Amino acid sequence: MVLSIMFLFVWQGELIKVSHGAEIYVEQVGSGEPLLFLPGLGTTHDTWSQLAEVMKDDYRLVLFDLRGSGSSSMSEAVYSLAGLASDALEVMTSLGHEKFHLVGLSLGSFVAQNVAVMAPERLSSLTLIGSTMGGPQHVAPSNEVISFFMTMGSMPPDQRVALGLKLALHPDWAAANETIVARYAEYSLQNPQDPVTLSKQIMIGTMFDFSQQAGTIHTPTLIIHGAQDQVVPVDNARKLAALIPESKLVVLEGSGHASHIDAAKRVADAINSFLESSD
Repeated sequence: MVLSIMFLFVWQGELIKVSHGAEIYVEQVGSGEPLLFLPGLGTTHDTWSQLAEVMKDDYRLVLFDLRGSGSSSMSEAVYSLAGLASDALEVMTSLGHEKFHLVGLSLGSFVAQNVAVMAPERLSSLTLIGSTMGGPQHVAPSNEVISFFMTMGSMPPDQRVALGLKLALHPDWAAANETIVARYAEYSLQNPQDPVTLSKQIMIGTMFDFSQQAGTIHTPTLIIHGAQDQVVPVDNARKLAALIPESKLVVLEGSGHASHIDAAKRVADAINSFLESSD
């Protein structure tokens, strides 16, 4: 159970065993159609707190920690994109959600794209936040961001968290919401990420290439991207939208990579509007 100083609803948490031997930590809140959130690199279910607060009255939200992150255990199985996608499908089956909406952030959006190709019949919709198709056409971030990903595994936790939040959030929003930023930093420091898992996630992100598969995704797809994203430049979202048939692109001005935090209400409105129009 998580009861934070900001979010006063109680999340129901449990560990779900998946086929390769790991236990995936899952929390659920709200009621309605199931909507699964997949977090990004180096983050846990807590990254969705802002968005969950806005959306919990409309959907049955399912939030989990990727294998080896947060309260989810590691396994001896190869740490791969397909394996993480399989985890997501098994968790939703275990919870009794045969069909569901799927939202993925950054690395989680890579996993989400894989789910859409592996099991399209399971998805009612797909939302990709801060995403890319990867591959040779991927637009790389700044040298500062690249350096961060190359060294984050060896950084002191407080330095890694502070710099990660700085790069992910729009600076104007962060300056105006220091209390919220501090809460995310505090949670991250109290729940440190395993350096080995971080290195595996970085490898998956670096090698990600869905430039051929993206065109085969026929699930109704919404692509949300912060216009000032430093981690995954917004041109990647435009290229991804051009690849996925009949996808919808929403670019949010005044938002960074973590638009689910610094533009939570606008992200929720975009998702709600998209799902209503897709019914």
